[in-house]
Amino acid sequence: WVGILGALYHRTRTGEGQLVDVSLLESVIPVLDGLPLWSSVGGVVPSRNGHLHPMGVPGYGTFKCIDRHIIVAATGPSFARLILDVLERDDLFPPPEITDQAAFQPYALQIVEAIQNWLKDMNADVAITHLWKHRVPGELIRDVGEIWQDSQLQSRGMFWDYETPELGKFKAIGSPLHLSKTPPDLRNSPPACGEHNLEILKNLLGYADEQITDLIAAGIWSINE
Repeated sequence: WVGILGALYHRTRTGEGQLVDVSLLESVIPVLDGLPLWSSVGGVVPSRNGHLHPMGVPGYGTFKCIDRHIIVAATGPSFARLILDVLERDDLFPPPEITDQAAFQPYALQIVEAIQNWLKDMNADVAITHLWKHRVPGELIRDVGEIWQDSQLQSRGMFWDYETPELGKFKAIGSPLHLSKTPPDLRNSPPACGEHNLEILKNLLGYADEQITDLIAAGIWSINE
């Protein structure tokens, strides 16, 4: 989309069109954030460390409650609130002034253990409510089936109602774009296989009924009644 917008802006300014070439592989690389720079600048390749933050941030990771997993994303001031107000572990704050990552690791593991101990006998909803109460970022880790009940997505109109003869009525993903003047809307449900074959053959390609019958008889084309 950004590439198309850039090309349209260039056309508006110069009157020239251009080819927009985008690959799926290249589109994924920016999602890696700054991790590739670790190797290109510092010669460090991030290793696997489970569900914890790749930079060893102890208050940022995935943790297990009684019923499900949650993610805690406490950094900066929210990290202090996590330690002091949520965990009530004055003995773990402030963090030691250590710049070496390896030397910092024992302290980070203490924080992770404290969070895990706090959550091990707690339901996820209770944990999130407590985190939010103290302004510590956290959220439930949801599965795909739960997105349909998400109140924010519902209020944003992310789900559209579809209906097809084969499936009946069902909900599908809408558009994440919200334009004030020209909002996207659903004009038609997705066509069934071959639904418009007859219309295309007769009205657009000018085929006679006899030609269409011959194509169907030969198995070249089908008409979805």
